[in-house]
Amino acid sequence: MKLQFEITYSGLADVKVTKKAFARAVNAAFIKAIRWWHRKVLPKHFQVGAERRYRYGRRTEKHRVRKVRAKGHGRPLVFSGDMEREVRSRITLKAAKTKPKVRGRMLGPDYLRPAGRPALTKNSIMGAAGSRQPDMGAEITHTTNFEQANMGRMIKAHVLRQLNRLPRRHRRRKKVG
Repeated sequence: MKLQFEITYSGLADVKVTKKAFARAVNAAFIKAIRWWHRKVLPKHFQVGAERRYRYGRRTEKHRVRKVRAKGHGRPLVFSGDMEREVRSRITLKAAKTKPKVRGRMLGPDYLRPAGRPALTKNSIMGAAGSRQPDMGAEITHTTNFEQANMGRMIKAHVLRQLNRLPRRHRRRKKVG
């Protein structure tokens, strides 16, 4: 999942901080928001009705009937439940030390490739038009506008809280004379 945020801050004239302290505050906020997404939003992708909410690729009627007959459920992105268990089990996050950047990785099966990468199916060349396999990486990481707005508010509040708590030694000094 790649979430990009543009952070514009103003009204913090009294809280001028070093780049490193600012990066730490932003990264802590990103990590908090990503963990919230993983804990609260990701499970919604496996509930009935998620196809419409997250705009999943169309599946054939044959696929739906086969899943209901074999497993007795119509939950999206779930056949046996192995992929759901894997992606919900753990997420690893790594923050850059000197710039606001966080990278994350979820466990998952091979067919759950990173979002945007072409599918390799039995009868198609990588990325060939006509490939019938949906991009499950993009589907599982899709967020609604409401969820994005919540994460944006969460990040903003956390960054402001962190910056206002910084001790004097992390604040920039103004040179006079």
